[in-house]
Amino acid sequence: MLKTLKLDFGLASFTDHLSFWSLVPTQALTKLSIFEVTLLFSLQPNSIYFPSLMSLHVVRVTKARLILDAIVAPNLEQFDFCRLRCDDSLSVTFGGFTKFTNVRKLSVSGAWSVHHHSDAMRLCEGFPGVHHVYLVGEDWPFLFDYPPIQSEPGPNSHIQYPMDFWTELKSLTFHGLHPVWLKHDQFTAWLVRRRASSPQQLHVKVQGHYSKVVQSIDQRSIRPYERLKKNCILELERFSTMDFSVPGDPSTRGVSSFHKTSSGNSTHSDLTLTGADKASGRDRRSLRSRRRWSWQAIVW
Repeated sequence: MLKTLKLDFGLASFTDHLSFWSLVPTQALTKLSIFEVTLLFSLQPNSIYFPSLMSLHVVRVTKARLILDAIVAPNLEQFDFCRLRCDDSLSVTFGGFTKFTNVRKLSVSGAWSVHHHSDAMRLCEGFPGVHHVYLVGEDWPFLFDYPPIQSEPGPNSHIQYPMDFWTELKSLTFHGLHPVWLKHDQFTAWLVRRRASSPQQLHVKVQGHYSKVVQSIDQRSIRPYERLKKNCILELERFSTMDFSVPGDPSTRGVSSFHKTSSGNSTHSDLTLTGADKASGRDRRSLRSRRRWSWQAIVW
């Protein structure tokens, strides 16, 4: 029986949408991918039942909420969502959405999709049971912002930041995160708050950007990552042989590379001094003391 189905609507046009969905083998599917839907489907809420579906990918779908409202998948564990540019905001797509509370792995693409605090709140509120979250984009405003208006007494009165909804979160991955976004320490402040209420330390993985132009800015300061690693288990990926010197900060002068070395099951990073003539002997001894970070891989 068919277990995996990829529907790419960008490759063909469909005129009878209702008849098309009736042909989808819903009973045995465990993975469903829906791509490039630019036409609206006239689907009734809760009209498509997937009893075995465990993974759902929704990529660049117009009015995605219409399809999500139609799908019933009680055993769904993984949800990947890539918002179509200029489509509904996340607050519209996920506002009041309670179907996917059992999802454990969540992936959201496009930092430009979180325009307001309400977008972040609705996204986090819609997936309260997630264990692993993967966010693609250079910055994610409002995810860790303190709300402008305090919540009223009630079941969610403990929620101060949008990500407070993710009480079972174990790992958080940022792909292409721009460190300028970290300079105000909103993320660090949330991590400090989380550690006070949760004994389990969060695994945070930051994947460097592919663009060389962005990397030249990405790698100017190690300070934001040093603050992060004090409050989580931090893993950096694609951050080797990089310039972490901070302009105007003499304490980092001469620090020009960041190396990853492996030892057993752990990965360590060393700060090394390559501009010895630009730093004093005392600075060199301090910088050569090998500030090591112990990193652990995130296993999904």
